Amino acid sequence: MKPNFLLILLLVTLGLGSALADNRAKSDYYFMEAMRQRTLDNDGDAEALLARAYEINPDPANPAAKFVGFSTISNSRGDSAQIVKGLKIVEDYVAANPDDTYAAVSLADFYMQMQRYDEALPLYAYADSLNPSQPAIALRHARSLEYLRRIEDALAVYRKIETRIGRSTQLTFLKSNLLLNMANDTVRAMEEVESLLAAMPGDTEVLALAISANTAINQTDEALRLINMAIDAEPDNAPLREYCISQAAKVKGPEAAYELLEASLRSEELSPEEKSYLFGQYFQTVKIDDDEQAQAILSQARTVLEEEVPGDTYPYILQGVYHYMNRNFSAAAKEYELALKKDPDNGGLVAEMMRMIILDEEPKRAIKMGLNALQNPNLTDAQGVYRMMAGAYMNTEEYPEAAGALQSLLTECDDELTDEDRSEIICSIADAEQNYLPVEKAAQRYEEAIALDSLNYMAKNNYAYMISEKGGDLNKAEELINEVLEFEGRNPVYLDTAAWIAFKQGKYGPAMGYIEEALLMLRDEPNSEYLRHAGDIYYRAGMTDKALENWQKALELEPDSKELKERVELKKIP
Repeated sequence: MKPNFLLILLLVTLGLGSALADNRAKSDYYFMEAMRQRTLDNDGDAEALLARAYEINPDPANPAAKFVGFSTISNSRGDSAQIVKGLKIVEDYVAANPDDTYAAVSLADFYMQMQRYDEALPLYAYADSLNPSQPAIALRHARSLEYLRRIEDALAVYRKIETRIGRSTQLTFLKSNLLLNMANDTVRAMEEVESLLAAMPGDTEVLALAISANTAINQTDEALRLINMAIDAEPDNAPLREYCISQAAKVKGPEAAYELLEASLRSEELSPEEKSYLFGQYFQTVKIDDDEQAQAILSQARTVLEEEVPGDTYPYILQGVYHYMNRNFSAAAKEYELALKKDPDNGGLVAEMMRMIILDEEPKRAIKMGLNALQNPNLTDAQGVYRMMAGAYMNTEEYPEAAGALQSLLTECDDELTDEDRSEIICSIADAEQNYLPVEKAAQRYEEAIALDSLNYMAKNNYAYMISEKGGDLNKAEELINEVLEFEGRNPVYLDTAAWIAFKQGKYGPAMGYIEEALLMLRDEPNSEYLRHAGDIYYRAGMTDKALENWQKALELEPDSKELKERVELKKIP
């Protein structure tokens, strides 16, 4: 009897279909269990389960595919074959799951890091079209257009964001900066700034942007006019006055800056501490090397203040600020001590003296001073004292005590604090707690800080860096630092964090790009930690000579570091 081949084929097909369905079910089970393990922060177990889920069902639409693909890239350690393999898995997944904007944006981010801007652009554009309420995606879309020098298209995206969320200083800065630096179109750049200024004439952030723009194109008279407008709008805003003084120095020189300083010293809107701060910043901005000239300005400023408040503490404070600017911290502390004899209940003066003592490398003396000051029932402005206490405890590595001082600040000064203040303080508590408590506890603190102030970039940065150092979800760390870099991309602290996260992910190309930019920005003030990071990145990328060069530079700055000595002697990461 001849076999019925059609029947055999049907049975085989049914069997295969059943097996495939069974594999999909098993894969789904492994995937769900992996997600559960991720919520428990068991990242190693989750990664193994995801790999098994994809092995059983290697369908591009399998949700495990994107995790496996990105994991393959992250663990590639510079192996180009592994990068290509991981990239192919993610690309196939995105093609099969066009509505997964997270995967599309993450893939586009990776393309951007590889300088494959033309491949990143369509992914950002598509994700932007699906998520019109998320400006973060639109900003990435615009950035990719900028890299491709499609200036008008980038401007169109920025304008589309404006229609969604309204006009803002940040968006106008991005547009005017694009026109000024990439298109060399000064006229249109200034039109953008002037249009926003006309719409928001009393807004000091907008005025500051307009001042900066006019300073950049040497429009001296207009810059000075706007400076005066800004000060008139918020006469009690010391940071704004500081900015105006620095811009006046740029656009018209030290004399114009001093005129603003003198007006600030005479102002009834500012506190003694704010006036002292402005005085110190004036010296830092103008950088007067001639001691005789500096002393003449100091004398002139003291005369002004003595006229305003005869017999007060100003002379000592200004002399202290002058010593501080010359890095003579011991002499500065003595001046603040003299000021405190006239005003012993002034917490601001106590805090400044503590700061000088800490800078003079006597943190335990500062702690003792702070504890004594807090016993004074008449002490005013205790905030600064608590902050300096925390700083001194961090300096001596007494982390629980540092967190305790900051917690006391939250409790004792609650009615004086804004949400932004609370966010900054909670971030500092997390910085301390990560040194002696489980990482999860510090992570909760960082989340709390960010919830209070979504613009607390330092909290996002420190949270991301903690994950990279102490373990956790590196993809989350990357998301956090990318949010920061979108708005603060020229800060070497944040660039170093981005470099270190990329290093831990095995993305050595992007890591080199970030760390090189950070080191370039700090070429006049090199940082040993950043140089060590650079060395480690170059070493893993196979560039041993460059690694050794950076480790040696770091060792020159930190000659007692055992970690750096080992690297230099062994010519490798131990």
